[in-house]
Amino acid sequence: MHKLEIKKYKSRDFDYCMEIFELNCPKYFAESEREDCKKYLSSNQDHYLVGLFDKKVVASFGIAELSEKIAAIRWIMINPSFQKKGYGKDLMKYIIKYSIDKKKDTITISTSQHAKTFFEKHGAFIISFEKNGWDEGLHKVNMKIDLNP
Repeated sequence: MHKLEIKKYKSRDFDYCMEIFELNCPKYFAESEREDCKKYLSSNQDHYLVGLFDKKVVASFGIAELSEKIAAIRWIMINPSFQKKGYGKDLMKYIIKYSIDKKKDTITISTSQHAKTFFEKHGAFIISFEKNGWDEGLHKVNMKIDLNP
């Protein structure tokens, strides 16, 4: 399997990231989140990265440092053509290593019911559930990964 090259997000990646958002909408993201995603990418203060396959952006994700001990995953998304091929595992390995290197104890995640199993494979567990929290039929699942169990 070809591994993703992970690089820092640049403004020139905006359209590629929005294309990935659109390809994952409405299954993983509510259409009502589109403007929030655009604002986030335009004024990003977090550690936001892209995953490249053959020099093409096929994934993106952010890591926010919420406090000295807590990190959060922001806007993690993969082009559907590259899902279920191990690339998400590459992103999670990066996120977990980055968080450990930054001396974090916890990673928080806000996701939907469609992606919760993916995060569970990486040690996440549910801390709260909100029916229709993102949109009708798209439930909000708040999760966390304890890095020092």
